[in-house]
Amino acid sequence: NKLVDCDDASYCSGDPKCKYVVSGKVVDGFGHPMKYVYVGLVIGGESSKSTWASNFTDEKGVFEIDYTNYMVNYLQNRKPGDPDRKHAGFFNIVLHDKDERFQILYDYGKVGSLFYVTTKEFEFPSKSNYLIWLNENDPYINDYTGKPYSPEVIWGASYNYYLLEKVFTFVKDEFGFKFQGSGNSMPLKAYIYSGETNTAFYSPSRRGGGIFMSPVDSRHDNTQNPENGIWHEFFHACMYNQYGSWSSYGSVGENHAGFKNENTGDSFEEAFAEFWPNIVSKKLDGDDAGIYAGIWNMELNYKSWTRQGFDEEFSFASMLWDLTDDKSDSGDDIQVDYHDLWTVLMSKPHRNMKSVYDSLVAKWPKKKSEIDGIFVSHGLFKDTGEGNGKYDVGEPFWDVNNNYGWDIGESFIDVGTPESFKVLSYVFGPYQVYNPGNDTIGTPSNYERPNRINKPLNHDSYVSLNVLSNSKKVDDGIYKIKYKFKDSSLDYETYGYVDPDAGKVYVELPPGEYEATAQVSVDNYEDSGITEVSLKDYYSPETAGRGYMKSATLYVGEKKENYCRSDLDCDRGIECVDNICGGSSSAEGVCCLLGVFSVPAMALGTGILLLAVGYIFYRKKGN
Repeated sequence: NKLVDCDDASYCSGDPKCKYVVSGKVVDGFGHPMKYVYVGLVIGGESSKSTWASNFTDEKGVFEIDYTNYMVNYLQNRKPGDPDRKHAGFFNIVLHDKDERFQILYDYGKVGSLFYVTTKEFEFPSKSNYLIWLNENDPYINDYTGKPYSPEVIWGASYNYYLLEKVFTFVKDEFGFKFQGSGNSMPLKAYIYSGETNTAFYSPSRRGGGIFMSPVDSRHDNTQNPENGIWHEFFHACMYNQYGSWSSYGSVGENHAGFKNENTGDSFEEAFAEFWPNIVSKKLDGDDAGIYAGIWNMELNYKSWTRQGFDEEFSFASMLWDLTDDKSDSGDDIQVDYHDLWTVLMSKPHRNMKSVYDSLVAKWPKKKSEIDGIFVSHGLFKDTGEGNGKYDVGEPFWDVNNNYGWDIGESFIDVGTPESFKVLSYVFGPYQVYNPGNDTIGTPSNYERPNRINKPLNHDSYVSLNVLSNSKKVDDGIYKIKYKFKDSSLDYETYGYVDPDAGKVYVELPPGEYEATAQVSVDNYEDSGITEVSLKDYYSPETAGRGYMKSATLYVGEKKENYCRSDLDCDRGIECVDNICGGSSSAEGVCCLLGVFSVPAMALGTGILLLAVGYIFYRKKGN
């Protein structure tokens, strides 16, 4: 019955009052909670540090680690008369999730190491709640995979973890989908900042399988990620895992070659991986615009044969989008539930678009006429109409000498009826016209290829710009593109992808039937001039092969202060209002970070990060 001090009795360690617990929250570079990520507590003497305890964060990114065993071990081995002491420790965050669904690996120089981040040391015991902010600007990060390379990789790695966790949870909650298999199939590995590629791809076999993303594609500020980045590759992985092989298995052709390939398997694969990221954005982020990666507008009726046939995958992806959205467009008089569409697409391995068409009709036989209409409006039919037997600008061709232009002797696809279509009084070809009596729906093809059963950026779809501010060349312009339609209700705007090495802005012009133009201006400078481009420029004989539709010089004023496109361009928590970081509530650089999550002062090493309840203080950009 003798009362004892808990610090002196190991058998008291089971009492909650005697527990030693540390808690905190892990967020990515943007402040998103890092759900279900591993957090280890490394603690000990000067030469005996090891991971004594660990845990995973919860759905809010919050963790709690019980390190009672370490303290009990210390107390039991403390010699009589030894003074009590503080214990130095730090956190080790490793980017793999609790359920072993996926891992983030740093792959620059083909390292392939699990990505980790460690904090600087702090003292235990401690009753503080710690905020671990996986951002290159956090001064309390001590080490990370890939050091001494740029600390930007911390932000890129944490953001890609957040994105993968988000989409994994989406397909499980919405469709009940889980990756099947073991070994190399699980967990899914994402090799970021990979030295193996200058783009992004999924391979089921390379190094046991995984997603490979180049340094550019892995960055947190890549505007095409996640839709045309890690989510695109994730849905490739979903399809392969379900089908057991590629849809285009056994075909002869090239990735993204579209209308030129011998079957539509590759275009279907790419359409699948372009359509579903848009659904994720719509359902989780409320983005109903349907603009894939900020470039391709899924509301538009792309045709399979246009732009030398590269549009085929987008004709199919935009057809799937029109199937599920609630907007009634030209040729779009149907709406199906996206859950049912997932079931149709994943219930069996579809090797081509015709297989998908047949399954859609079998699922909704009473809607066959509407399904036919939407396929036709996207050019997904076999046209028996004969062309003129000669090459016309815009027809798909095989560029043997890789000069981006058709030369005499190079094979081409003689599409439909040339000179059958006008845009802004400019007559161009080629175009295909559906003939209900002769043409077959489901497979995009032409009269020369009756047995055909089956997106990278288009080379010439750029505007070459020379931007001058007070006679000085501007190389940090952010370009806004305003698309103007004959039907003004279709007007929309987006930001242009920039090729920094060539000084070109990518402009994805809508299909010709919309009679649209695109106006390009410099959005982060005052008083920008405007240049306008249309399909007349794209189909101009001078355009073919040179890498841009039009060149122009734009004169601008001074650079705008605190310019932003969205909240992501501002310091964390500061809102972007009318393209300016900070409104009346955040003018002094104070932002709400964690709501009611209380984060006291955090002492790490010799520095102190002062945190109030739910608030964090930052310097404004540029100060």
